[in-house]
Amino acid sequence: MEVGGKLAVNRLLLSAALFEIRCPFAYTNGNGDYAVDGEQRNCGLELMAGGYVV
Repeated sequence: MEVGGKLAVNRLLLSAALFEIRCPFAYTNGNGDYAVDGEQRNCGLELMAGGYVV
């Protein structure tokens, strides 16, 4: 899931995005076996600015 936006001001490009990624939590247990247990959730905010500042 992601939501964001972009804004261009003269020669400057600004963007921002909020995101959340959910996937099964996988690992190797003590016996060396591959196991899946629970859910991994990554949430964040991404900001970017590019262009020329005059």
